[in-house]
Amino acid sequence: MGTVCNAAATRAALVLALALAERATAQSPAPLTVGDVVRRVLAASPLIHQEELNRDASRGAMVAAAGLFDAAIGAFVSGSQSRDVLSGADAAASRTAASGYGVTLSKRLRTGITMAHDLTVAHSRSGAPLSPYSSHAALSLIVPLLQDRGGASSRAVERAAGARFDAAERSVQHTATEAVRDAVILYWAYVGAYQRLEVRRASVFRATRMMAEMQVLVDAGERPPADLIQLRANLMSKRIAQMSGEQDVIAARHQLGIAMALPPEEVGALPPPTSDVPAIDSLTPDNAEVANLVAGALANRADLKTVLDERRAVAIELAAASNERLGRIDLSGDVAFDGVRSPSLPASMSDLLRRSQSGFKSRLVLQYERPLSNAASRGRALAAQAAEGSAELAEADLRRRIASAVLVAVNALMIQSRTAVESRAAASLYQTAVNNERRKYELGTGTIIEVLLSEDALTSAQLDEVDRRLAVMGAIAVLRFETATLVTRTASGPTANVDPPFLSR
Repeated sequence: MGTVCNAAATRAALVLALALAERATAQSPAPLTVGDVVRRVLAASPLIHQEELNRDASRGAMVAAAGLFDAAIGAFVSGSQSRDVLSGADAAASRTAASGYGVTLSKRLRTGITMAHDLTVAHSRSGAPLSPYSSHAALSLIVPLLQDRGGASSRAVERAAGARFDAAERSVQHTATEAVRDAVILYWAYVGAYQRLEVRRASVFRATRMMAEMQVLVDAGERPPADLIQLRANLMSKRIAQMSGEQDVIAARHQLGIAMALPPEEVGALPPPTSDVPAIDSLTPDNAEVANLVAGALANRADLKTVLDERRAVAIELAAASNERLGRIDLSGDVAFDGVRSPSLPASMSDLLRRSQSGFKSRLVLQYERPLSNAASRGRALAAQAAEGSAELAEADLRRRIASAVLVAVNALMIQSRTAVESRAAASLYQTAVNNERRKYELGTGTIIEVLLSEDALTSAQLDEVDRRLAVMGAIAVLRFETATLVTRTASGPTANVDPPFLSR
């Protein structure tokens, strides 16, 4: 009779648990995937947006540096008046008035050449009834032959700003990858909190079932009531552990919500994560695979490219500072047109130039100039040399750090994968041990204490299995980050690559 009641209670509890699970599954929202997390982080992370603003500031500096080569146009109108007083018997006054207008255009080319144009029309009026109009048109060029030859100095500010803009763009990429790495690790912590809670719930379910079975036996007079005391205490401790697990889920959810930049009212509504965590066997890459991972990291890491762009900017500034220490040898020339026309106002500017009494003149000048001390350029050169040395050290140090980080991450993944395999096997063995202890207790050759101890050992082993399996996923995220292969962009949007970067088993 006791055996029949035991079986009936067990079946009823199992049916109820399955029904509740099916109902919860039917009502629960779509699970949160790692791809959902990555897309949200890339779209809303304040850290990424801050770096984007820094990049925009660098773009502004680059645009401002190009202003040196903007063309400048000007226009002017002038007027003057003079009076000469004549002495003598026939004292008279002579008045002269002059006016003029014109336009100018100047531009510095990126080759270092400076161009200037000007066109002027003037008219004078005196006591005579007729006064002529005059015109002047000129084109001048200054070509540097030593300092700033080919625009070595003129373009330096713009080119250095362009290199720093590239560095800012790389910094955005690296910050985005860091944000994805952190969010992926927090996502696996969220998955782990749910899975640990499920283990705790299963432990409570087993403890409740044991209580129900023991109560049936006590009521039937087959076991003493004292056996219920230990089971009640065991159930209470399991419930306490379950409540602690529920709090862990809340904390993990909020940490992930913060990483996803969710508003506070949406964090609590974050759906449960997907429980589809791949079981990865022991991973053992060969030396060639590890060497490829290191080489790929050194070729693709955005933070290293940022340092290289900064070093390029410093090299440009050093070359410009060295060029400025040279003396100036400039070849300048101009071609001018001067004309005089009848007193009437010309019908057009072309009419003035075409029908005037005119003449052309040209000039060519070779000029040399060298400062006696040139302390400013020497100081800039010294500063640029120090900056170049600092950038070189930063690059070498980062290369060492990246290579070392890849090797550490590879070893971490290898060890975590092995421990995950061992913990999975241990959990399976503990499940067998629990079944054996329960069978021994049913046969009267074991004690309830031994059953409880085996149950506790099974729960610990299952919790450890969850931790080890998700530690593997975290190690993969770290290694993917270190090798610059974490974020993958697909047709449906960016996602995180959660597969191990090598396939050797």
